[in-house]
Amino acid sequence: MIKYSLEDILAIKNSYGDTDLSHLIDDDVKRYIFIIDYKFKEKKGHRSKYNNPKPISFCDIRLSLNKLSIKTFDIQFKYIISTLHLLSNEEKSSIFQDMLNHLSKNSFMLEPYSKLAIILIDVFDDFKDIFFKTTNELLLDFTKFDFPVTTSHDDLCIQNKYKDEIKAQTIFFISTMMDLGEFQKIEIMLNTLQQHIEQNVLHQEQQTSLEFICNIYKNVAIVCIKKISEFTNLIHLHVESILKKKDNKNINRKIIFHHMDVSDVLKKNT
Repeated sequence: MIKYSLEDILAIKNSYGDTDLSHLIDDDVKRYIFIIDYKFKEKKGHRSKYNNPKPISFCDIRLSLNKLSIKTFDIQFKYIISTLHLLSNEEKSSIFQDMLNHLSKNSFMLEPYSKLAIILIDVFDDFKDIFFKTTNELLLDFTKFDFPVTTSHDDLCIQNKYKDEIKAQTIFFISTMMDLGEFQKIEIMLNTLQQHIEQNVLHQEQQTSLEFICNIYKNVAIVCIKKISEFTNLIHLHVESILKKKDNKNINRKIIFHHMDVSDVLKKNT
């Protein structure tokens, strides 16, 4: 078996342009090479352009994030990594938090943003800590899903935007954790959501917020069903537990309908 040293790998990488390299190696190997390259290169370049080093801000990175796509991924992610590599310890926390907020709230960019997050977790321990801290806190407090009743158009727009951000965040974290193999954390999230639904399904004062939480559960469950067969039995038990109560007229119909949607996806994928 041929073995290559780190120097050999980087030499091969530097001998080809990005386009040629894409045809020679698969994405996993390519990502590994780029991560090694940027994780261990010297900190130079960005700051050396200034006599008084310019602090790196999130705006410096957001331009590349906005250009990021599956097609442009190799180019933009290298710029992002090399810029982040120059951060001081004092800068990392706030910029990584800003990045995670940006990555997690845009559902249209789920695939490239989730792919980038996995690389950032591989390269930067500080980003990894923030990612999992945010994930663990996502469902600790369900009171943040209590939305006041309003007839104001502006207030409704603000509420709907906030709801869309929560939905996008949940799917982002679930999808990223799937690719990271964090199945235990996903199972905890599914169970936490469903336990809250079960405990409050007959509480009339909880019906509005519970309807939204059921929507989140539905989105998470459908992603899991389509990607990870191991969760099928668990989700089936969750759904059946609620659908057994469907004749109870005191339960919000939308709660039942959300679970029926999950049941339909289960039938199509099992």
